[in-house]
Amino acid sequence: MNSMTSQNDSDYEIIRSIQQKLIFGKIVPPKSMAEIFNELTQELNQLNGELA
Repeated sequence: MNSMTSQNDSDYEIIRSIQQKLIFGKIVPPKSMAEIFNELTQELNQLNGELA
C-alpha cells in the first residue's frame, strides 16, 4: 500500500509542478503551423530587405 501512496504522491507533485509552470508562464504553448509560417515569412522578408 505504501508504494501506491508513494506513486500517488509522486504523481501529485509532478502535476503540481506542471500547474505552477503553466500559471507562471514557464511553459511556452506550442505554435500553430500558420504562426510558424508567418514568422518565417516575416523573417525572410526582413532578410531580403537587408540584402537589397
